[in-house]
This record gives sequence, structure tokens and C-alpha cells, in this order.
Amino acid sequence: MSSNEIIYKSASGIYENTAEIQVTLEGNAQPLLNVSRITCKLTNGELIDSDISPSAITWTDEGVITFDFAEHSFTATPTGRQQAMVVAYDPAHTDGQVITHSKGEENRLAFSFVNSL
Repeated sequence: MSSNEIIYKSASGIYENTAEIQVTLEGNAQPLLNVSRITCKLTNGELIDSDISPSAITWTDEGVITFDFAEHSFTATPTGRQQAMVVAYDPAHTDGQVITHSKGEENRLAFSFVNSL
């Protein structure tokens, strides 16, 4: 999985659209059974944590992760392309397991933050 998701900021300053990714390994969908928390760290250092902003990152057992940045209070407005490292936590990975990262071509995720005006 390598993806660049576009996130649009409205005139009211809210990120209106959501982005979805399917977690895969060697082209096969990977389940997220027993996952209790997911974090997403952007290049600018912003950390989005499902424990802090529960509706900003949601997921299904089938491995679909949805990002709804309208539900997160950013410390600084992200601009342009932000690489993302996504980490999932479950009983077998209490320190977290990297789902996407910002290096290389495989398993890379980026968000492009665009002002819609």
C-alpha cells in the first residue's frame, strides 16, 4: 500500500473530507482484530491518537482505517504534503506495530492538506 490522500480545508477552517486506507500485506487485506488504539504521526510532528481523539481515527476488523481530521484539534495547521507513520496497538503489540511509514515506496502514506478556497 502506497497512498497520497488529499484533505481539504473549508472556509470555516475544518478538514471536511475523510480518507480511508485498506491495510494490506503483499497485496492481501490484513485484519485489525483486537486493535485497541491507532496513532498517526505527521512529518510536522503532529500526533493524532485514537485514545485522545476517538473519532479522528477509526477502523474495522477487516483492516480499513478511516481518518476524520475534522475531529482532531491540531496544534499547528498542517500544510502541503505530510508523510504519516501509522501505528496500531493490540495485546500482541503493546508497544505498537507500524502499519505505514514515511520511508521507501512500500507501505508509505502521505496526506496533502489543501485549502479548498
